[in-house]
Amino acid sequence: MNFAKLDTDTSQHAAAALTFPMTFDAFRKTLDGKIRDDTIDKSRPDFSTTNVCRNANEHYTCDFHDAGFQSTVTNFKKLDLINGRFTLKLKLDVETVGGKVSLIILSGDRGDPVNLLQFVGTVENVMQTFDSTVGQQSGEEKKIVDELGLMRGDNADDIGKPRTAIKRYAEIDCLYQNSKLTTHVECRFVPRS
Repeated sequence: MNFAKLDTDTSQHAAAALTFPMTFDAFRKTLDGKIRDDTIDKSRPDFSTTNVCRNANEHYTCDFHDAGFQSTVTNFKKLDLINGRFTLKLKLDVETVGGKVSLIILSGDRGDPVNLLQFVGTVENVMQTFDSTVGQQSGEEKKIVDELGLMRGDNADDIGKPRTAIKRYAEIDCLYQNSKLTTHVECRFVPRS
């Protein structure tokens, strides 16, 4: 089940939508800045930033640069933790209303540890675009992971149900399904007034 399909009528969403106080371009620029801040290899700052974004009727779909992901794959292989070929499965969908961001959907995959880690890190980066203090306090990253269920597995009591966190800037809903159905994972960021 694709979490994004829970919105059955996007025109209802547009009519009643709150918006974040930024355009898509401003959001993308800020998100890429947060990702660059987290990039260990400062000689290659765009290792993991957004790559290509397509726009159709106030809906943007972006993929991400693959180099940072492949670097992580290489490092995991050096540690003999994984074997094989891996493809980055991270995607960003953004809806806008009147030029302002009204919904952010980050999609990924938990079928391998590298994609899961990339997804979890990018969820935190999206949060940091609205609150630069996210992840700065000791133990806060673990709290975010636990609150949103970002590392939950099939044995979690709430697998298949969204986990919700209410922040001053957004309601964040993250959905993980039983891996027998799909390893697709998704977090939605809905603005709050």
